[in-house]
Amino acid sequence: MSGLEEMAAQEKAASVRGPGREIVAAKRRFRWNSKIACRTLEETAFILFQSKMVSLNEVGTFVWDRFKPGASMGDVVTSVVEEFDAGLPQVEEDVSRFIEMLVERELLQEDFISA
Repeated sequence: MSGLEEMAAQEKAASVRGPGREIVAAKRRFRWNSKIACRTLEETAFILFQSKMVSLNEVGTFVWDRFKPGASMGDVVTSVVEEFDAGLPQVEEDVSRFIEMLVERELLQEDFISA
């Protein structure tokens, strides 16, 4: 990777943009809410929090598992692209929206300790 390509990649990793707005900064770290209960059966994660259950498909479970120890969106995007041979722009958008949903439901929290 040339110096210019590396700078462009670092700049892109700093934030992912949606239609005219920043969605989720790729360098922010997230981890599981310590108050959730989670079990995975046959590549499906079942998450219980405040008497509500959420189940995730195979890709959602793959992404979810990356956040258990704490991870940045950029780290997760890289893992998804490598594991599923998917296109970077679509993965960035999908992972960003997935993070937003998990944060809204309080299943994922920003990881200030590791940031």
